[in-house]
Amino acid sequence: MRTRLLAVLFGLVIACGLSVAGEPKGLQEKMTPQEFHAAGLDKLSPDELAALNAWLESDHKTTAAAAAASTYRRTSQGFLESSSPTTVESRLQGEFHGWSGRTVFILENGQIWIQVEDAEFRSPKLMQPMITISPGLLGGWKLRVEGSTRFAMVKRVQ
Repeated sequence: MRTRLLAVLFGLVIACGLSVAGEPKGLQEKMTPQEFHAAGLDKLSPDELAALNAWLESDHKTTAAAAAASTYRRTSQGFLESSSPTTVESRLQGEFHGWSGRTVFILENGQIWIQVEDAEFRSPKLMQPMITISPGLLGGWKLRVEGSTRFAMVKRVQ
């Protein structure tokens, strides 16, 4: 019941465009005591905890602002369009033999993608082939290996 009441109150605050004055500020207020202890944060001094909270808050704001700024831009006609990269080009790390359901693709640029469909594709052994990942339908992504017309539907995990 308390959860429902909080949810309704939060919804009202959002609907009215007000900020939540009692929003948790630090990790101790955001985590349960068990989570706080399990993460080892209870071993930090008050100064160390304050420094960590300050860093998390500033990093969160910077990351959110950068993400918002880089996601969309206004066109000359006044419409918003995505300014995020439309394709990713990199090499796969190691050998490539194809994909088979839940294949994980580790790229040289540090990104990790996983296959999200059950399709299979067998390929002759390729060493560090170039790949292209491009937008698919409904927000999905298609991974294509250099020299092939086949593609795997993937999602980024890192």
